[in-house]
Amino acid sequence: MHFEQQAINLKKLYYQYQARRIVIDGNGIGIGLLDYMVKPQEIKETGDFYPDFGIYKIITGSGENQTDYVNNYTSFKTKDCEQNAIYVVKAQAPLNTDAHANLQVQLNSGKLKFLVDERVAKGKLMNTEVLQIGGHNVEKDIAYVFGINVIDARTIKEKFSFAHKRFVTLTDTYEIKNNDEKLIKIGQLEVTEVVMSRLTEILNYAKKQILLLTKKNIEYIIITGGTTEMKYFKNLVYEILGKDVIIYLMKDIGIRDNKYISAFGSIKYFIEKMTIRGKDYSMISPLDEELLLTPESKTRRDKVGIAGMFKNFGKNKEEK
Repeated sequence: MHFEQQAINLKKLYYQYQARRIVIDGNGIGIGLLDYMVKPQEIKETGDFYPDFGIYKIITGSGENQTDYVNNYTSFKTKDCEQNAIYVVKAQAPLNTDAHANLQVQLNSGKLKFLVDERVAKGKLMNTEVLQIGGHNVEKDIAYVFGINVIDARTIKEKFSFAHKRFVTLTDTYEIKNNDEKLIKIGQLEVTEVVMSRLTEILNYAKKQILLLTKKNIEYIIITGGTTEMKYFKNLVYEILGKDVIIYLMKDIGIRDNKYISAFGSIKYFIEKMTIRGKDYSMISPLDEELLLTPESKTRRDKVGIAGMFKNFGKNKEEK
């Protein structure tokens, strides 16, 4: 939609709802909209006239000269101007953070309320379901079928088995001691059949629950978690859920494995909560951070530590 038509629509809404002010983002394409908001418009077909809107205030997150900014628009001011109708926000990162924190404070204090209670809104807008089944069930199946412990079963699941039997190598085997301390050989096909059977059950169950949660058309499904790291898991997913599935992969340095996704999400949520409260939290001490960023400093610290040890040793020897 053309900026001028957007400006006309905004002015209509302004008068329809008797608004005090309109807030417009002054960054990027918002500037194009402002160019038409500060000018009058007349619709020839209907004879409707909408005056120019005046700038009330500008908030920026930088040291930009606000006076010059306002003067750029006041030159278009007419006698019919709707005074102080526009609040311009030119957001920067610090301003965004402050605005977010202030909104949280206002919501938590009860000064600002949603038209619908948050819990009611969540119940209407989305449904959730926790399925008490997952990768641990796959490991228990392997352990039961082959008579091994769950820890060994997890290793076989992650390192040897596939999620789909179509891609197995018939001659590949895995040697391991069972619960009776006997050395056994497990074929890749037979363990993959166990894994695939359980994964098929889980995916079909998830598909059924998704259809129960909503009757709306589902555009895509996102799947993540440790099990998605299994080889050819995507092939099995496509067979059961279709091609409109996204396998989300962890790409953060140091934790590029989906089995850490829940822990990583919890940490991010905690840090965001601390940020809102104006607190900075880290599990890494300043010294450890320095060692991570500059590994050579570790050598210097070790040398200082060794020198200090011999110094103290010599001092203690002399004192004796």
